[in-house]
Amino acid sequence: MLCAMFLTYGVGAFLPLCVPGRPKAQNFIAHGIAIAACGMGMVLGFQGIVAQEPFIATLPSSIPLLEFSIRLDPLAGFFLFTISLIGLAVSIYALGYVQEFYGRISIGLLGFLYNGFLLAMILVVLADNAFISHRLGTDVVTLVFSGGH
Repeated sequence: MLCAMFLTYGVGAFLPLCVPGRPKAQNFIAHGIAIAACGMGMVLGFQGIVAQEPFIATLPSSIPLLEFSIRLDPLAGFFLFTISLIGLAVSIYALGYVQEFYGRISIGLLGFLYNGFLLAMILVVLADNAFISHRLGTDVVTLVFSGGH
């Protein structure tokens, strides 16, 4: 389910860019998919809170001591649940709020940045390796957050 959540955020980020000139569709796709991803995040966060053993996933690297790993333990589960709950509320609100910006800004870009920001915040919380995972996550949060300026 963790991979499905990451994939859903990725789809929510890139799919709105595939329908240029259709802001209503871009809004519905970006924020509708974010709602689904946040729902998955809430379920995973709750599972992490009540789990007896932490879930650890690692992607090895050919460079020694440089591996990308994530860890879902009770503390990470709490923050994952919190980020997803707030993201769910914001996504529902954004469906109506973003309509005001049709024709004034790129709704596809807004959806890309929004889903990317949520994904990056979740990666920061789940990072098990401070050198690579946490640093990469915080850099992505910074880039996505400042991407509209």
